[in-house]
Amino acid sequence: MKYILFLILITTLLNAKPSDDLMITWDNTIYKLLNAKEDKIMSSVKDIRYISEEKQDTIRKKAKNIIAKIKKSRVVFDKKDLKHGNSIYGNLFHYGNNESMFTVFDTNRVTRYFLIGDKIWRVLITIEKEQLKKNYDLKSFIAFFTKKHGEPYLIEYDKFKREEHIPVKAYFKDEKTLLELSYSSIYNSFILVYSSISKMKELKEQGFKVLKRDEIKFGTDNDDLSEYNELEYESNYTSNDDDEETKDVFNEIDKDFEKEKKDSKKRKKERKKNEKKSITGK
Repeated sequence: MKYILFLILITTLLNAKPSDDLMITWDNTIYKLLNAKEDKIMSSVKDIRYISEEKQDTIRKKAKNIIAKIKKSRVVFDKKDLKHGNSIYGNLFHYGNNESMFTVFDTNRVTRYFLIGDKIWRVLITIEKEQLKKNYDLKSFIAFFTKKHGEPYLIEYDKFKREEHIPVKAYFKDEKTLLELSYSSIYNSFILVYSSISKMKELKEQGFKVLKRDEIKFGTDNDDLSEYNELEYESNYTSNDDDEETKDVFNEIDKDFEKEKKDSKKRKKERKKNEKKSITGK
């Protein structure tokens, strides 16, 4: 299973051409990606040599404008920002870790490239449900990938409807890449998150969280950004197929679950106490 195979699979879902995709590897820089995209735009015009110089110039300007828009989309995650934290890509990045993101808007999907330094380590693709060739739900969407790549590495089910076996996430992996599939009813979109396994392991060793959390919710406007609702944190990541290469990505998530929950309650209690004191003076 390779990253490009998933992209080609997406084009099948979208009834698009595989040639629309770029060959991406985890050692790519954003500059290599931009150059490849510009070359792809130019090569999409057949026999450009036989087109008038005026039309060639128009095509080149179009390609340059597309690349310029991608460059302009750059976001640097240097300090906490509610806009990013509550976005569809919230918690797929880390603040203060030399991370950034570039966004590419295509006709039928949005692709976001996450970088650490100048190297791509994670890719988020969102596809609006109506863009697909047929009416998929998450279960049939997962089944489509399973048919092509075999059983998922892991499937998470709705914890409130366990007997109905309604999936909320599925993971596929090879030796280099972990793919997370989910669906957002808020955005009416399927979400595909590709991550470099080696980079995830490296970040985890440094103490960073590397898995997406389900619908992080913030309370009142006075709540500190870091005080997420830990009850929304999916903590039961288990699989009979765990191996030494990837099992450490999942098996320690709930170790600090209770501690974080207690600390969060303590901070909120202390804040309410201070708010009451500032109002009453007592």
